[in-house]
Amino acid sequence: MPPSFERKLELDAAAMWPVFECLITAGWQDTTNLTHIIVAKEPPFGGAVCCVFLVDLGCLGPKEAFVTQFATRYQYEAELRATFMNQGPMIPIDFPLTAKIISESVRYARHLGFDLPPQVSATLGALGSNTTGSYNTAFGNASLSSNTTASYNTAVGYQALYSNTTGNALTAVGYKAGYSQNTSGDSYSTFIGYYAGYQIMCLKNGSMHQKHGLW
Repeated sequence: MPPSFERKLELDAAAMWPVFECLITAGWQDTTNLTHIIVAKEPPFGGAVCCVFLVDLGCLGPKEAFVTQFATRYQYEAELRATFMNQGPMIPIDFPLTAKIISESVRYARHLGFDLPPQVSATLGALGSNTTGSYNTAFGNASLSSNTTASYNTAVGYQALYSNTTGNALTAVGYKAGYSQNTSGDSYSTFIGYYAGYQIMCLKNGSMHQKHGLW
């Protein structure tokens, strides 16, 4: 295995790598069954890096997830891809739809009060979900990680603007600042501080500054 594969995989960096294949369980629209999703990415050092999810689309959202890497695409196809295909048929799917399926399942699970397992959160950070959004800036583990089409957002801090998918021109600085903002009606708002605006799901042209506590 090349030396480049011996280093620890940086999951935040993986979010920016191009996707060359997405696969999903055939018949995934039947929410009574669990769904497997594979997103295969092309890292700059070669080979393949894959985000794998087991999703309960009917209730719990992503139940399990992991990130794995392969020295070559052939190794990915012969090992991971073939293993899942042998378990049951999987079909190709576009990445924008993949990202939407996962983000919607996460949002629905949170609405029902379920927390994501730590490994799922880490894998979401490597997945990335941005499809058409532009001019976004994110620093920190899982910051702005649910973004799909939103633009002109700035998120600094662990899980800052974590749930935002389509809200534009938002600024969040601090641990889980603006965590629950998640709709296109959220625009031009600022959250600064530890947990600032954590529970606010829709705020337009607003500003919140705090050191501790939940809004």
